[in-house]
Amino acid sequence: SGLVVYRLATEKGARLEKLRVIAGDRVPISFAFRKGEDVVATVNGSKTITVWDLRSGWAKYEVKDTGAKVTAVAVSPASPVLAAAAVDGKLRIWRDEALESPPQVLDDHKEGAAGLCVDGKGKWIVTWARWNKINVWSLADGSLANTLDLGTDNNFMSVGPAFPTPDGAFLWAHCEGEVRRWSLPAAAGLSMAFGLVDLSFLGANAVKIPQGGWFPLVAAVGVYTVMSTWKRGREI
Repeated sequence: SGLVVYRLATEKGARLEKLRVIAGDRVPISFAFRKGEDVVATVNGSKTITVWDLRSGWAKYEVKDTGAKVTAVAVSPASPVLAAAAVDGKLRIWRDEALESPPQVLDDHKEGAAGLCVDGKGKWIVTWARWNKINVWSLADGSLANTLDLGTDNNFMSVGPAFPTPDGAFLWAHCEGEVRRWSLPAAAGLSMAFGLVDLSFLGANAVKIPQGGWFPLVAAVGVYTVMSTWKRGREI
Protein backbone atom coordinates (compact mmCIF):
# COMPACT_ATOMS: atom_id res chain seq x y z
CA SER A 1 0.00 0.00 0.00
CA GLY A 2 1.19 3.50 -0.68
CA LEU A 3 1.20 6.51 -2.98
CA VAL A 4 2.35 6.04 -6.59
CA VAL A 5 4.28 9.03 -7.99
CA TYR A 6 4.31 9.66 -11.75
CA ARG A 7 6.17 12.21 -13.89
CA LEU A 8 4.71 13.85 -16.98
CA ALA A 9 7.28 13.19 -19.71
CA THR A 10 7.11 15.28 -22.88
CA GLU A 11 10.25 14.17 -24.75
CA LYS A 12 8.37 11.82 -27.11
CA GLY A 13 4.86 13.06 -26.69
CA ALA A 14 3.01 13.57 -23.42
CA ARG A 15 2.96 10.43 -21.31
CA LEU A 16 3.15 9.43 -17.66
CA GLU A 17 6.26 7.75 -16.29
CA LYS A 18 6.18 5.96 -12.97
CA LEU A 19 8.89 7.27 -10.64
CA ARG A 20 8.39 5.44 -7.35
CA VAL A 21 5.94 4.17 -4.77
CA ILE A 22 5.93 5.91 -1.41
CA ALA A 23 5.11 3.09 0.96
CA GLY A 24 3.17 3.51 4.18
CA ASP A 25 1.37 1.37 6.74
CA ARG A 26 -1.99 1.98 5.03
CA VAL A 27 -3.34 3.37 1.78
CA PRO A 28 -3.55 7.20 2.01
CA ILE A 29 -7.04 8.67 2.14
CA SER A 30 -5.78 12.22 1.53
CA PHE A 31 -2.55 13.80 0.31
CA ALA A 32 -1.26 17.24 -0.68
CA PHE A 33 1.81 18.47 -2.57
CA ARG A 34 3.74 21.59 -1.66
CA LYS A 35 4.36 23.81 -4.67
CA GLY A 36 8.04 24.37 -5.43
CA GLU A 37 9.22 21.55 -3.15
CA ASP A 38 9.51 17.84 -3.74
CA VAL A 39 7.43 16.85 -0.71
CA VAL A 40 3.96 15.40 -0.22
CA ALA A 41 1.91 15.14 2.98
CA THR A 42 -0.26 12.05 3.48
CA VAL A 43 -2.82 10.80 6.01
CA ASN A 44 -4.29 7.30 6.20
CA GLY A 45 -7.25 7.68 8.56
CA SER A 46 -5.16 7.34 11.72
CA LYS A 47 -3.80 10.09 13.99
CA THR A 48 -0.56 10.30 12.01
CA ILE A 49 0.50 12.85 9.38
CA THR A 50 3.60 12.06 7.32
CA VAL A 51 5.53 14.42 5.02
CA TRP A 52 7.54 12.48 2.41
CA ASP A 53 10.55 13.44 0.30
CA LEU A 54 9.55 12.64 -3.29
CA ARG A 55 13.13 12.25 -4.45
CA SER A 56 14.18 9.63 -1.91
CA GLY A 57 10.78 8.20 -0.97
CA TRP A 58 11.66 8.50 2.73
CA ALA A 59 9.60 10.12 5.47
CA LYS A 60 10.92 13.62 6.12
CA TYR A 61 8.68 14.82 8.96
CA GLU A 62 5.93 13.16 10.94
CA VAL A 63 3.29 13.92 13.55
CA LYS A 64 2.54 10.63 15.29
CA ASP A 65 -0.44 11.76 17.40
CA THR A 66 -2.54 14.67 16.20
CA GLY A 67 -5.14 14.11 18.93
CA ALA A 68 -7.82 12.63 16.64
CA LYS A 69 -8.10 10.62 13.45
CA VAL A 70 -7.29 12.81 10.45
CA THR A 71 -9.62 12.77 7.43
CA ALA A 72 -7.96 15.33 5.12
CA VAL A 73 -4.77 17.36 4.79
CA ALA A 74 -3.70 20.46 2.84
CA VAL A 75 -0.53 22.53 2.56
CA SER A 76 0.04 26.19 1.74
CA PRO A 77 1.86 26.94 -1.53
CA ALA A 78 3.26 30.17 -0.11
CA SER A 79 4.53 29.23 3.36
CA PRO A 80 5.41 26.19 5.50
CA VAL A 81 1.82 25.79 6.71
CA LEU A 82 0.06 22.44 6.97
CA ALA A 83 -3.63 22.06 7.89
CA ALA A 84 -5.54 18.92 8.84
CA ALA A 85 -9.22 18.15 9.42
CA ALA A 86 -10.11 15.46 11.95
CA VAL A 87 -13.13 13.47 13.11
CA ASP A 88 -13.36 15.45 16.36
CA GLY A 89 -14.53 18.53 14.43
CA LYS A 90 -11.25 20.41 14.87
CA LEU A 91 -9.07 22.10 12.27
CA ARG A 92 -5.38 21.92 13.20
CA ILE A 93 -2.79 24.23 11.63
CA TRP A 94 0.98 23.75 11.90
CA ARG A 95 3.06 26.78 10.98
CA ASP A 96 6.57 25.30 11.12
CA GLU A 97 8.01 23.10 8.37
CA ALA A 98 9.22 20.33 10.69
CA LEU A 99 5.80 20.06 12.43
CA GLU A 100 7.47 20.25 15.84
CA SER A 101 5.52 23.17 17.32
CA PRO A 102 2.02 22.60 18.78
CA PRO A 103 -0.69 23.28 16.18
CA GLN A 104 -3.31 25.98 16.32
CA VAL A 105 -6.61 24.19 17.03
CA LEU A 106 -9.84 25.69 15.70
CA ASP A 107 -13.47 24.61 16.12
CA ASP A 108 -14.56 23.64 12.61
CA HIS A 109 -17.49 21.47 11.48
CA LYS A 110 -19.13 19.65 14.38
CA GLU A 111 -18.82 16.14 12.91
CA GLY A 112 -15.54 16.78 11.14
CA ALA A 113 -14.84 18.25 7.72
CA ALA A 114 -15.10 16.03 4.64
CA GLY A 115 -12.20 17.90 3.03
CA LEU A 116 -10.19 21.11 2.92
CA CYS A 117 -7.89 23.11 0.64
CA VAL A 118 -5.66 26.19 0.70
CA ASP A 119 -5.95 28.90 -1.94
CA GLY A 120 -3.12 29.54 -4.41
CA LYS A 121 -1.81 32.58 -2.52
CA GLY A 122 -1.78 30.86 0.86
CA LYS A 123 -4.25 33.27 2.48
CA TRP A 124 -7.35 31.13 3.07
CA ILE A 125 -8.29 27.63 4.16
CA VAL A 126 -11.64 26.33 2.94
CA THR A 127 -13.28 23.36 4.69
CA TRP A 128 -16.55 21.69 3.79
CA ALA A 129 -18.93 19.35 5.60
CA ARG A 130 -20.80 16.60 3.79
CA TRP A 131 -24.06 18.49 4.15
CA ASN A 132 -24.88 22.15 3.78
CA LYS A 133 -21.85 24.03 5.09
CA ILE A 134 -18.55 25.62 3.97
CA ASN A 135 -16.16 27.44 6.33
CA VAL A 136 -13.53 29.94 5.17
CA TRP A 137 -10.60 30.49 7.56
CA SER A 138 -7.91 33.16 7.45
CA LEU A 139 -4.41 31.70 7.52
CA ALA A 140 -3.02 34.96 8.89
CA ASP A 141 -4.55 34.59 12.35
CA GLY A 142 -6.83 31.52 12.20
CA SER A 143 -10.03 33.55 12.38
CA LEU A 144 -13.28 32.40 10.74
CA ALA A 145 -13.72 34.77 7.81
CA ASN A 146 -16.98 33.44 6.39
CA THR A 147 -19.50 30.61 6.58
CA LEU A 148 -21.80 29.44 3.80
CA ASP A 149 -24.96 27.60 4.89
CA LEU A 150 -26.45 25.83 1.89
CA GLY A 151 -29.79 24.53 3.10
CA THR A 152 -31.58 23.04 6.07
CA ASP A 153 -31.88 19.55 7.55
CA ASN A 154 -34.96 18.87 5.41
CA ASN A 155 -34.00 20.63 2.20
CA PHE A 156 -30.28 20.17 1.82
CA MET A 157 -27.44 20.65 -0.63
CA SER A 158 -24.78 17.94 -0.48
CA VAL A 159 -21.44 19.77 -0.70
CA GLY A 160 -18.45 18.33 -2.50
CA PRO A 161 -14.95 19.78 -2.90
CA ALA A 162 -14.78 23.57 -2.56
CA PHE A 163 -11.93 25.65 -3.99
CA PRO A 164 -11.07 29.35 -3.69
CA THR A 165 -10.05 31.03 -6.95
CA PRO A 166 -7.28 33.67 -7.28
CA ASP A 167 -9.85 36.47 -7.61
CA GLY A 168 -11.54 35.58 -4.31
CA ALA A 169 -14.47 33.57 -5.69
CA PHE A 170 -15.33 30.03 -4.60
CA LEU A 171 -16.19 26.96 -6.62
CA TRP A 172 -17.85 23.88 -5.18
CA ALA A 173 -19.59 20.76 -6.38
CA HIS A 174 -23.01 19.92 -5.00
CA CYS A 175 -26.22 18.00 -5.49
CA GLU A 176 -29.54 19.14 -4.15
CA GLY A 177 -31.96 16.88 -2.32
CA GLU A 178 -34.94 16.78 -0.04
CA VAL A 179 -35.60 14.63 3.01
CA ARG A 180 -39.12 13.22 2.96
CA ARG A 181 -40.69 12.23 6.29
CA TRP A 182 -43.45 9.63 6.42
CA SER A 183 -46.29 9.76 8.92
CA LEU A 184 -46.20 7.13 11.66
CA PRO A 185 -49.34 5.21 10.47
CA ALA A 186 -48.01 5.03 6.88
CA ALA A 187 -44.57 3.86 8.03
CA ALA A 188 -46.09 1.29 10.42
CA GLY A 189 -48.41 -0.08 7.73
CA LEU A 190 -45.61 -0.50 5.20
CA SER A 191 -43.38 -2.14 7.82
CA MET A 192 -46.13 -4.62 8.73
CA ALA A 193 -46.69 -5.55 5.07
CA PHE A 194 -43.00 -6.31 4.54
CA GLY A 195 -42.82 -8.00 7.95
CA LEU A 196 -45.62 -10.44 7.08
CA VAL A 197 -43.82 -11.46 3.89
CA ASP A 198 -40.54 -11.99 5.76
CA LEU A 199 -42.23 -13.94 8.57
CA SER A 200 -43.98 -16.22 6.07
CA PHE A 201 -40.62 -17.10 4.49
CA LEU A 202 -39.08 -17.61 7.92
CA GLY A 203 -41.91 -19.88 9.05
CA ALA A 204 -41.76 -21.97 5.88
CA ASN A 205 -38.03 -22.55 6.24
CA ALA A 206 -37.79 -22.91 10.02
CA VAL A 207 -38.65 -26.65 9.82
CA LYS A 208 -35.50 -27.18 7.75
CA ILE A 209 -33.11 -25.80 10.39
CA PRO A 210 -32.66 -29.13 12.26
CA GLN A 211 -32.13 -30.93 8.93
CA GLY A 212 -29.08 -28.88 7.89
CA GLY A 213 -30.48 -25.39 7.59
CA TRP A 214 -28.44 -24.44 10.67
CA PHE A 215 -25.20 -24.54 8.66
CA PRO A 216 -25.71 -21.35 6.56
CA LEU A 217 -26.86 -19.57 9.72
CA VAL A 218 -23.69 -20.55 11.58
CA ALA A 219 -21.57 -19.66 8.54
CA ALA A 220 -23.21 -16.23 8.32
CA VAL A 221 -22.55 -15.55 12.00
CA GLY A 222 -18.92 -16.62 11.54
CA VAL A 223 -18.39 -14.38 8.50
CA TYR A 224 -20.03 -11.44 10.29
CA THR A 225 -17.80 -11.95 13.33
CA VAL A 226 -14.63 -12.07 11.21
CA MET A 227 -15.55 -9.00 9.14
CA SER A 228 -16.68 -6.89 12.12
CA THR A 229 -13.49 -7.81 14.02
CA TRP A 230 -11.38 -6.87 10.99
CA LYS A 231 -13.23 -3.54 10.61
CA ARG A 232 -12.80 -2.72 14.29
CA GLY A 233 -9.11 -3.64 14.15
CA ARG A 234 -8.59 -1.26 11.21
CA GLU A 235 -10.11 1.57 13.26
CA ILE A 236 -7.84 1.10 16.28
